[in-house]
Amino acid sequence: MTRKYFKLAGLAYLASVTFPILLLWLARLYPANVFNGLVMILILAILTSLIFSRVDVTWLILILTTIGAGFLLLGYVVMPVKEKFLLLIAYPIEASLVTVIRQHIIRWSFFTNRNDEIRYYNSLYDRRLKLRTFDSAEKFYQNELHKIEQHPELDLWSNVQIVSWDQHKQYAEAHPNSHDRILKQITKVLKNNRLKGEFIYFMGDATFLIISPEIPNELVKKVNHIVDTKLSELELPIPVSLKHASVYINVDNSDRFPDLIAVIRFLRRELETEIVTEYIKER
Repeated sequence: MTRKYFKLAGLAYLASVTFPILLLWLARLYPANVFNGLVMILILAILTSLIFSRVDVTWLILILTTIGAGFLLLGYVVMPVKEKFLLLIAYPIEASLVTVIRQHIIRWSFFTNRNDEIRYYNSLYDRRLKLRTFDSAEKFYQNELHKIEQHPELDLWSNVQIVSWDQHKQYAEAHPNSHDRILKQITKVLKNNRLKGEFIYFMGDATFLIISPEIPNELVKKVNHIVDTKLSELELPIPVSLKHASVYINVDNSDRFPDLIAVIRFLRRELETEIVTEYIKER
């Protein structure tokens, strides 16, 4: 929607309101039958423009204007030319203006709804990496958490982990295109090597979230090892430092993680602890 578009819509709206007011103000100088006739014509113009399509309104303007011109100009109607002129122009002009306004409103409504749909879609899905995002992950996590807490006798659990590219922002500033390619390569490895029962999400900030419901820890560790091996084999322009952190959630500790934000905060603290530990070892 451009500024020019809004100006045209505003002018059309102003004209559609001003025109009938001006017409009725002029008609007050003429006999009552002319004034009443103009009122009925304007009402007809507004109603037909709101009810019928633009094509139908165009045909109505042509047909009714032709018939009206035939009666008023060619027929024997005793009436001053000015009054005939007002009666003739009332319907086509007002109907055209209201039709334009209606089209603008429909178009604006369409684009507004469309933009809302796009924003909602983007909040659920990352089109660049073709992965679902935080909102989708939160819904799935809440569903898993509900099952864990509602059925303690089943001893259900979920393993939640994040895979984060450390210091990716510095690289992104210098090489934005290459940065995106690396993220896509990491995504491909995760999709191809994680289990079908696992769910992969992109959290932004070069961080991936993996939820593994009811998958044994030993199996998760084996899959992690396979994924790490595949990632290390990638031909990347620079060495990429990927950090991992995971948490095992069951009925015993589910109250500590009421939502996904709490889980991610915990995992990020684990990552920070890991980084500090590595730094101390290097010293």
